[in-house]
Amino acid sequence: LKQAGRIANDRLTTHLAQFGYRPVPLTPSLWMHDTRPITFCLIVDDFGVKYLGKEHAMHLLRALRALYTVTEDWAGTLYSGLTINWNYPAKYVDISMPTYIPDMLHKLQHKPPAKHQGAPHAWITPTYGAKIQYAAPADASPVLPAADITDIQQKIGTLLYYAVSVDPFMLPALGTIASSQAKATQVTKDECSWLMDYAASNPLSLYLILI
Repeated sequence: LKQAGRIANDRLTTHLAQFGYRPVPLTPSLWMHDTRPITFCLIVDDFGVKYLGKEHAMHLLRALRALYTVTEDWAGTLYSGLTINWNYPAKYVDISMPTYIPDMLHKLQHKPPAKHQGAPHAWITPTYGAKIQYAAPADASPVLPAADITDIQQKIGTLLYYAVSVDPFMLPALGTIASSQAKATQVTKDECSWLMDYAASNPLSLYLILI
């Protein structure tokens, strides 16, 4: 049922309120305790918890176990599909999704390019020293059949989560393709193929965060 997510969220909110946990206003998915030094980010049924003192983490676990079956990962290496490698001595963390791109390529049956593709989209090489820089000509190619448009929408939908999570260099290309996906043309298809080749050539992107 489409209402299932709302019902489950309302049930969780009511239950955790008894233990002092509440959603943070204006910050979706972030929760805090009224007095304890503990916060967590909730995505569907994954809790990413930040705490000071293990006793506070155990308080949250006891609250959840009163209603749910809970599994734990105290190392924090997996969260919502992300593989997280904490390096506390060097004060950084690597976030990656090592199997996402290979699985996507297999699912969508996209063959790796013969030549490595190092850029997510094409570009117009600037003419240095010229007073006038010409833009690319307007797209006059025909609109694609409905099946091809659906294929493009599936690809950009699959890549969007990956781009937001670990490879933001894809976002400009995804934005350009998404803006024309409803009436996609051969140019749109070529842009999508270029982006897929980039993903196939760079299957393991790392997102580095300083801590």
